[in-house]
Amino acid sequence: MSKQEVLVDVQNLSRHFLLGKHQIVKAVDEVSFQIRKNEIFGLVGESGSGKSTVGKCLMNICQPTQGTICYDGVNLCDKREVKAQKRKLQQERQIIFQDSTSALNQRMRVEDIVAEPLRIQHIFSEKSQLKQFVKEQLEEVGLDESYLNRRPSELSGGQRQRIAIARAFGMKPRLLIADEPIASLDVSIQAQIIRLFQHLQQEHDCAILFIAHDLSMVRFLSDRVGVMQKGRLVEVGETEEIFSAPKHPYTKKLLSSIPIPDPRAVRKAGIEKEVCHEDVI
Repeated sequence: MSKQEVLVDVQNLSRHFLLGKHQIVKAVDEVSFQIRKNEIFGLVGESGSGKSTVGKCLMNICQPTQGTICYDGVNLCDKREVKAQKRKLQQERQIIFQDSTSALNQRMRVEDIVAEPLRIQHIFSEKSQLKQFVKEQLEEVGLDESYLNRRPSELSGGQRQRIAIARAFGMKPRLLIADEPIASLDVSIQAQIIRLFQHLQQEHDCAILFIAHDLSMVRFLSDRVGVMQKGRLVEVGETEEIFSAPKHPYTKKLLSSIPIPDPRAVRKAGIEKEVCHEDVI
C-alpha cells in the first residue's frame, strides 16, 4: 500500500485503564492497521473487545497510552500538533455514535442540530445559504423539510440516526467513524441505514471506519475487515478473504456463529459447521 493511498496509519496503539492501584485493563493492546482513502474499513469483535476505544482514539476522545496515530500527515498523539491542526481535524473527522438519543441535544430543533457544526466552522456567511444546505442534507438522508422544526424526542430511532448522519456528512468529512451506528435499530431499519452509508460514502468519497458486531452487515458494506479479540487485532484482510478463508481461530469462531437461514441446505451440501454455544457477537 503506497503512502498516497493511506489516510490513517495506526501503529502499536494501546489504551490501558487503571482500576484501583494495581489492576490494569488493556482495552486496546498493540493494535496496528491502516485505512486507505475512500475505503470502508470494518472493525468487528465481541462486546468489550476494544473496537470502540480504537475509534475514540482516532477522534482524540481517548488519549492513547502508547503508539502512534497518523491522520493525513498529522500526528494525533502529539497534543501540540493536534491543537495547531484543530480546524482541519474538526472539519475532516466526524463520528456517529450508537445511541442517537444521547448524541443529539434533546432541546434543539433538527435544523439547529445539523447546522451547529457548520456555524461553528463558519462554513456559510448567510443564514439563507445555511438553511438551504441543511434542507439538502436532510433530503440526502431521506427526510424532507417538515423535519426541520422537530426535536429528537419526536423522532423514531431510525430518524434520529439519519439526523446524526446528515450532521456528520454535512461537514464533508474525509474520515467518518461509525461506532455501532445500527446496533440499536430494528433489522429493517438497519438495512436502510447501511444502504444510506454506502450511498453517501460513494457520493462524498470519504473513508469510513465502520465499527460493528453484525458480521453480515460488515461483509456487505466493508472493503477490508479487522477482527479484534480482547484488545488485540488478530486478523486483517480484504473482506471476502476474511469471510471465505479466515486464518485466526477466533475469526473462524465468529464466522461460525453467523445464523444459517437453512441448516438443511448446509447439511445437504456436506458442510460441517462448528456449533458455537458462546455468544461471541
